[in-house]
Amino acid sequence: MSDDIVSVPLPTSKRFVNLTGKTFERLEVVGFAGMKPVGHTGRQNGAFWICKCRCGSVVEIYSHALLNEINRSCGCLQKESSAELKKTHGESYSVEYDALHNIIQRCTNKNHPQYDGYGGRGITVCDRWVNSVLDFIADVGRRPSPLHSIDRFPDNNGNYEPGNVRWATGKQQTRNRRVTTTMTHLGKTQSFGDWSDETGIPISILYGRKENQWSDEKCLTTPYLPRKKPMVDHLPAT
Repeated sequence: MSDDIVSVPLPTSKRFVNLTGKTFERLEVVGFAGMKPVGHTGRQNGAFWICKCRCGSVVEIYSHALLNEINRSCGCLQKESSAELKKTHGESYSVEYDALHNIIQRCTNKNHPQYDGYGGRGITVCDRWVNSVLDFIADVGRRPSPLHSIDRFPDNNGNYEPGNVRWATGKQQTRNRRVTTTMTHLGKTQSFGDWSDETGIPISILYGRKENQWSDEKCLTTPYLPRKKPMVDHLPAT
């Protein structure tokens, strides 16, 4: 992205938070880039800011990514961390290191052939893993077999972060891609997490029902009955 980006006027809403002039790690906010679609559906707009990185690059960053420390540089920090870690962690030739290196490249390297489908869509890798392949292994584990590769689950459109990444077979990943991330009932559409909060049905149960081809209505209206542990009668010894 070139340095000649022109800032656009700020929204007039009193609730709008102006980040111009603030610094987030290596990023200094120098202007407002406008309201742009966010998320995999693009149905909502978010505030994007023109940021100048300490290395000299100029990038547009979503306000959520700045305020939640998801993006702390233009991508140079991750590249530097990866290079440094390669010298110290002892995992340079492991399949786990290769897997992590590949997902970091897909999310940060604009020259990577798959960047548009990952980093270009706003998908990120958490700093915990960027800074330590050992933490990645601790969170995700070693690859179970050559048939397994990294999969984002339960949210296939979410970020690479603890709780949303697993080792999965090709069959499991294909099934994951078929599962939608939202459901609609009585005219209301929202995420699995929001429906889980509203209905009290665990999100893992909702995903399991969708994988079994249940309709949205059936998923959300079928009562969830947790399994009870069997009662064990303790009889006196004879």
